[in-house]
Amino acid sequence: MTDVCFLVPAYNPDRAAMDDTLRSIATQGFACRTLIVDDGSREPVVVSDRPGVEVLRVEPNGGITNALRAGVEHILADPDIRYVARLDIGDFNHPQRIERQRAFMEEHPDVDLLGGRSDVTDMTGQSLFRYGVSDPAALARSIYRATPFTHSTFFIRCDALRRIGNYDPDFVMAQDYELALRYHRFGALRCLEDIVIDYVRDPGGLSLQRRKTSLRMRMKAQWKHRQPLNPHWVMGMVRSMLLYMMPGDLATWLAKQAYS
Repeated sequence: MTDVCFLVPAYNPDRAAMDDTLRSIATQGFACRTLIVDDGSREPVVVSDRPGVEVLRVEPNGGITNALRAGVEHILADPDIRYVARLDIGDFNHPQRIERQRAFMEEHPDVDLLGGRSDVTDMTGQSLFRYGVSDPAALARSIYRATPFTHSTFFIRCDALRRIGNYDPDFVMAQDYELALRYHRFGALRCLEDIVIDYVRDPGGLSLQRRKTSLRMRMKAQWKHRQPLNPHWVMGMVRSMLLYMMPGDLATWLAKQAYS
């Protein structure tokens, strides 16, 4: 029986996008289970033709952090599952993503949360830039600026979730960043050099649509895990404040320059 479970939150999902995302799980070459957390969608999410896929419905709609917390609790109740892999509907695994991440975790039992690099694309599939900080020293610096790899690449050890904790309910956004900061502080983070997913940058997505809220939540996470004597933390706080005051188009352009 597989010991890896994908955690996929969903709220009124586009059926075609959901099918494509689930297909990228089914074709991994490594048997995985999948938990879709239906966060009170208007029409309940139903998946009847995909073995190994379970739907957990949460009512009423409570937001992505609530859905993720419910999903983690559900997964941790199963002692056979040792790893949680994140994926959002609309994003797509590259082949052998799970084999690579699981093999790394098996070889490095000290690592609690593992990411990977992403090919960031627009809605048409056009590649915009690649994101992910794989060098350990660079990751230790960049964690104070932003999440060093996309949320959909998170591969988390279940024992670490029990020890260090679930997503923080105080973070309606940037919950992935707070989790990464906490795991960096109390555990260990790494990121594969491999491109493991295609991350679709949706202009209607929450992070872009509610950019100011996301940045406020980022600063809240930085302050929660503050290290005022650490120059990388200080620079990260300053950077977040500047981004908060900066027009969104300029911030996007700067991101492209940094990662292209």
